[in-house]
Amino acid sequence: ATTRVLLPTTHEVVERSLDQVSVGDAVESFDAQSGERVFSEVFLVQHADSSRMVPMLDIAFQSLSGTSTGNLHVTQNHYLIDEGGKMLKAGELRRGSRLRIYPNGASRYGVAEVTDVQSTFNSVRNVHTMNDHIIVDGVVASCYAELRLGPLNLGRLPNILFPFKVLHRLGLSPLAHRIDSTLHQLYVSAHTK
Repeated sequence: ATTRVLLPTTHEVVERSLDQVSVGDAVESFDAQSGERVFSEVFLVQHADSSRMVPMLDIAFQSLSGTSTGNLHVTQNHYLIDEGGKMLKAGELRRGSRLRIYPNGASRYGVAEVTDVQSTFNSVRNVHTMNDHIIVDGVVASCYAELRLGPLNLGRLPNILFPFKVLHRLGLSPLAHRIDSTLHQLYVSAHTK
């Protein structure tokens, strides 16, 4: 999976794989209020230390205009943005589902239709931006995935990562990463017993 990164010194936009994205990078994103393509600062990269292969989806899509095609690799529980601006889990997508895309770095979004969904395995990276959105392989996505703690879906709580944003702004991103990694280990150990 790739995203576009704005280089701070030259203001050049370059494409990078998600495993090359770091805290502090400004990545291609989506402003939910204006609908414009923007760049948003990364404050947390989850699973950066892991090379574990997990079940993923390979989602093929084509823009409605027919000028752009692509593939997105994403977990089933990750939220994508549909043509109406609503979040839906990638696992809910079917052939004919419609997603918001930014083809070839366009400033306004377009719409793509899902042409195929296949199961696969890949390593996962979850890049969190200050505005909670990211554009990956041209597709508009939330930075969140469904994460259940009993009946509570933590991925739908709007400010669940606010403390991590504050730590980042205070220059304490390594502490935020350690806290997140510890919480993830506790969550995994609680759900594997």
